[in-house]
Amino acid sequence: MELLYLKTFCVLVNCGNYSVTAEKLGYAQSSISNHIQKLEMVYGGKKLLVRYGNKMIPTPIGRTV
Repeated sequence: MELLYLKTFCVLVNCGNYSVTAEKLGYAQSSISNHIQKLEMVYGGKKLLVRYGNKMIPTPIGRTV
């Protein structure tokens, strides 16, 4: 697993938004989505984040990560 995916995940949890995370890290929004998808594959395909309104919040597995 790449530490970059974990860093992206942590920033996304703190920002709560893919586009803000992409801007903060200097990536395209699609790259942020790709990082999260790859991290979810590491954890057996389990969803780590869910949309709540216009924010992304961690699932129970996501909180463990």
